[in-house]
Amino acid sequence: MLANTFRRDEARRSHIARRIDRAAEAMTKLAADATLLARHALPWQSRRRCAPEDQNPLVLVHGFGCDVGSLGFVARLRAHDGWQVFPVELDTVHHDVAALAGKLARHVARVQRRTGARRVDVLGHSLGGLVLRYFVQMLAGFQVVDRAVTVGTPHSGGTWASYALGP
Repeated sequence: MLANTFRRDEARRSHIARRIDRAAEAMTKLAADATLLARHALPWQSRRRCAPEDQNPLVLVHGFGCDVGSLGFVARLRAHDGWQVFPVELDTVHHDVAALAGKLARHVARVQRRTGARRVDVLGHSLGGLVLRYFVQMLAGFQVVDRAVTVGTPHSGGTWASYALGP
């Protein structure tokens, strides 16, 4: 009887968590749509920002525990401005930086084949920035990456608080 009660409580908690997650996702998409609308409607924002004709494809690398949706707003903004955007899906929870950098290298090669571009630009967020850095420095990614941008990346290591979370 106690086990059934526990399972019901767990199912109710997971149902509530899913509803909160869906609501947060909907609010994020609404804010993104409002931003795109404002870029057209507001006089100081209405000038369309276009990517240059010879712009490199843009590869987006997400952070720890996230998926490609975490950079969805950036992808939508850049695609709206005419960039070719190629987010990469990585399993950051179960793989180390070296393995993830290898997957990034294969993704970049696919993007190059698909677009015919010699070089790409890469944006990495958080752990994605470390993966990008490993790819550029250790796997000769500097030969194919034109611009590498990292946002919120702990290049100097994590804080002591991050060690409290465990592996």
